[in-house]
Amino acid sequence: LLCLLAASVGLSSALFQNADVSILPRLVGKDHLVEANSRLQATESIAELTGPGAAGILVDLLTAPFAMVADALTFIWSAFWLWRIPQQQGEATEEATAEAAARPDVWAGLKADIVVGFSAIWRCRPLRAIIMGSFFWYIAGGFFFATLMVFLLRELHMAPSVVGVMISVGGFSALIGSLLARPLAKALGYGPAIVAGFAFSAIGLLMLVPAALLKDWALLFLVLQQLLGDFGIMIFMVLSVSLQQKLLPEEELARANGFNQVVSGLGMTISILIAGWVAETIGVFNTVMLGACIALVGIIPLLTPHLLGIRDEPAGQAEAEPVAG
Repeated sequence: LLCLLAASVGLSSALFQNADVSILPRLVGKDHLVEANSRLQATESIAELTGPGAAGILVDLLTAPFAMVADALTFIWSAFWLWRIPQQQGEATEEATAEAAARPDVWAGLKADIVVGFSAIWRCRPLRAIIMGSFFWYIAGGFFFATLMVFLLRELHMAPSVVGVMISVGGFSALIGSLLARPLAKALGYGPAIVAGFAFSAIGLLMLVPAALLKDWALLFLVLQQLLGDFGIMIFMVLSVSLQQKLLPEEELARANGFNQVVSGLGMTISILIAGWVAETIGVFNTVMLGACIALVGIIPLLTPHLLGIRDEPAGQAEAEPVAG
């Protein structure tokens, strides 16, 4: 039953994330997308900071099953506020409705949407660079999530309480990253800030290597991993998502977001499955190193003049034309 519930939550989350990114330009306008995405990511970071502690208190006071019920009620609270969004803001355009009605079946429509999403991203060179770099990060992330707890608890013999505090540090770092994304883009240039955020995240993963080699200093390097990794990936996410929302027309945005979900889901799932086999073959530490190296490779596709050349925050789709092709 819990597996079915987890699968349902995962499916619903994928649908929500796609719709969330697609509807935001309608709600705030393209001139305020970076600020809006920063606030949304800051909210998630605060939840990451406070959630584990609140969960522990609820488990102690109410036991685990009642804590899970309390967690489920938070989704109803979220749905209440989403319901207050004006209905006309979420309605599909007439063209999209007519196109959906003309499709012969669901699977044909799904295939067509993936193709449109892929084409929209691939023909825009800055977004093409970002999706290629993201694919490597998703693979590295799969290695990271599959082996992190084994690495911390078995290889480094860390106490679960210390691991919990360390993860909370990551939430704080992500909060700072979400708030500094726009100032950093103004200081470095929009495209260079995206690359810098990705580089910070990749360097953060590399901190796991000295943590394993210098076990007396392991906690220091693990805290650095959380600080650099979560800080960097939050900057990358805020700026890259905002860039896609600005450069793509509305009729392609949801499909491009859907294609991003396909890439992230496939990359993460395949890498998690492979990571388990790799860890049994070459060991947990070597698997962690391999994941960190894969993340570094993801920087290479980002080092394109079409992305690095974006100095100012784009105003909208019109600014995509000189760099598309």
